[in-house]
Amino acid sequence: MYTTVGELGKCKKCQKINTGKQWCNTCNSEKFQCEFNNWTSGDIEIDKYIQQTQLNATKYEEVIEWIPFDKFNNIEYHAKGGFGKVFKATWSDGHIISWNSEKKIWKRSPHIDVCLKSLNTSTSLGLDRIHKRGLIHKDFHCGNIFNETKISSYITDFGLCQPISQNDKEKIYGVIPYMAPETPNRGEYT
Repeated sequence: MYTTVGELGKCKKCQKINTGKQWCNTCNSEKFQCEFNNWTSGDIEIDKYIQQTQLNATKYEEVIEWIPFDKFNNIEYHAKGGFGKVFKATWSDGHIISWNSEKKIWKRSPHIDVCLKSLNTSTSLGLDRIHKRGLIHKDFHCGNIFNETKISSYITDFGLCQPISQNDKEKIYGVIPYMAPETPNRGEYT
């Protein structure tokens, strides 16, 4: 499929130098775009994010896909955390590696073990309500979530909570192990 030019080779279709091993961003972006109407997560924002990562992928390791639940086998409960449950499963198709031009399908690495996480809906809804009121919690972690029942959770400890408009990017609050990775670097809360 590719001729050797440098370490990454050259795409036989467009003659450009590959951006990754057996990966041509130009040609693969076109293939992804043709498939955008064939799937949906059910959430427009998530769909846009996945599509953008596919269009910008310079190697197969950067590709994110929406995986329908029926593509998972051998689903086993693994653990419960503060925000939901974790499961182990096998992804029957596996992740994309490259384009197979003869068969006109994605070449994949089949039967990949993956982790699945189901989020506690009431916690997500509670956080959404906080954000819709223009507030940032600033100390959101499993220690501040209490489960009243199996389907009802409460977010607590609003001591550091404040309006989004008062967010001081120079100050960092919260418990470091529970902070988003970008927070210590930029002081922004997500």
